[in-house]
Amino acid sequence: KARPRIAMLAHIDTVGLMVTGVDGHGALRVGPVGRPMIDSLIGQVVAVHTRAGPISGVVFRTNDGGTRADVGDIAIDCGFADQAKAAGAVRPGDYVTWAAPSRELADGRLAAPGADDRLGVFVICQTLLAVAEAGDDGPAVSAVSCIQEEGPTHLGAITTMSRVKPDLIIVVDTASAGDADGGDASFRLAGGPIIARGGSVHNRTSDSLIELAESLGLPFQIEPIGRGSGTDLESAIQFAGGNAVGCLVSIPQRHSHTPAEVFDP
Repeated sequence: KARPRIAMLAHIDTVGLMVTGVDGHGALRVGPVGRPMIDSLIGQVVAVHTRAGPISGVVFRTNDGGTRADVGDIAIDCGFADQAKAAGAVRPGDYVTWAAPSRELADGRLAAPGADDRLGVFVICQTLLAVAEAGDDGPAVSAVSCIQEEGPTHLGAITTMSRVKPDLIIVVDTASAGDADGGDASFRLAGGPIIARGGSVHNRTSDSLIELAESLGLPFQIEPIGRGSGTDLESAIQFAGGNAVGCLVSIPQRHSHTPAEVFDP
């Protein structure tokens, strides 16, 4: 009898910016990659990934509108003396990523760029180690590190699921915890993993995860999903074919899509 196939997915891409042009003073105009929180970027040091290597720059606001900044309200100062020098070094289509370092915070928590969804990739790697150490004849487990989740074309999930053809898909992503101000929040940073129910999620599988957490005395949170999950889940199920079912487990974090996403390791 064939072993059941489980695919665990997490995306390795992150939000960012992309160079769209150079203004008359040598500053770089940019567009969004995914949905970065633009206000959080003003004054931040970033890396512009050119064909000759990364160049440092600083994000600044191009106007004093006094309202919430949009991507059209910011530019990047890389220190170029004029437009010609900037255009010679940087091309439209060059990616821009955050240069913020990882920091340890109080109570053992961490702040880092790109935690969404490198946290999910880390969890899947740890799961593979545990499966290998078990050494039994259980399900065949595949680990998938996807691209284009933030795009969101979901190409990584689409191309891999059409080849792996799993029976069960487990997507591991992050979800926003709203308890930073001490008030009521749907999800808490220290509340444990968030198990989704509803929508495209296979509720029986989610209920099995909930029962397992309860039996082990582990904290967990539940996310009701009435529509799309906003993750790779739907595309993965669609292109896995057959009778594949899927579930979603999310890691709570604060300040999503900023250069300093906070999480509890």
